[in-house]
Amino acid sequence: MRIGILGAGRMAEALGGHWARAGHRLMVSGRERARAA
Repeated sequence: MRIGILGAGRMAEALGGHWARAGHRLMVSGRERARAA
């Protein structure tokens, strides 16, 4: 599954980590490029 996350805060970090480990493809968008990476 492809998942897009708006915002690069702690919630995105926590959920994105779980989804990535489960094998999903993620795209994270945030104000600061380094933080979204």
